[in-house]
Amino acid sequence: MFQAHQSRGSEQPRTDGSDGWGRESQPRGPKPAAQNGLAPRFAARYAVLMHQRPRDVIAVRPATAADMTDVARLQLAAWHAAYRRLLADDFLDGLTIEGIAGYHARHFDSAQNPNLDRSAFLVAEMTVPPAEGKKRPTKTIVGMVRGGPTREKSAAGDPVPPEVPKKYVMELFAIHVEPAAQRKGVGRQLFGAFVEAAKKKMPDAGLVLWVLKDNGNARGFYRKLGGSVVGEGELTLGGKKYPQVAYGWPKYPNIMQT
Repeated sequence: MFQAHQSRGSEQPRTDGSDGWGRESQPRGPKPAAQNGLAPRFAARYAVLMHQRPRDVIAVRPATAADMTDVARLQLAAWHAAYRRLLADDFLDGLTIEGIAGYHARHFDSAQNPNLDRSAFLVAEMTVPPAEGKKRPTKTIVGMVRGGPTREKSAAGDPVPPEVPKKYVMELFAIHVEPAAQRKGVGRQLFGAFVEAAKKKMPDAGLVLWVLKDNGNARGFYRKLGGSVVGEGELTLGGKKYPQVAYGWPKYPNIMQT
């Protein structure tokens, strides 16, 4: 959820700017498999598989450059599901898998190693049981999360209240979950994994993320995780400005206790 968190990740796959900024999109119900971002070859078995407990079939791991097309596919589906009534149609319709994948690819060097430094980029990977006649299970990506040192401006150049990066030095830029996998605990699992990774990068830091002010589903998700509103601002997407709010945690939250 680029950033309209779905949380805010303030960098953009397009020149007019939008990134997987940290809000988790949570539509009112899963779309048909043909309309979500899941790779078509997995769609037939997906609904049955997701009746199992997500932790039984989903693992969170560091992202690789080879994951970026799948990450872009699920992110595009998540944006369309979460923001169709919140953002301009022409902006959403202009987003492409290729553009989003290209944006994320910039976080890897020429040797395909992540340029992460104090940042973290993780994906949630679902294991799909072997199809008939196949011996090995297949894996597909159903979620992503990315973050790093708190930015002083959004990806589109919008100013951020100066007190926010001073108090909260780690920012969750983006968190997205495949629409059909939402409301299954995947977003919470990703959020918790990011917190653990962030602790290793920047111990004892405060955490912040940005979310569209009108994104009630995402805001409810962050409140349940213990976040509170710590700032307000605007986000420019496709030449239009949208109000947004920052959710902060003075100390890294213990997801197991929320």
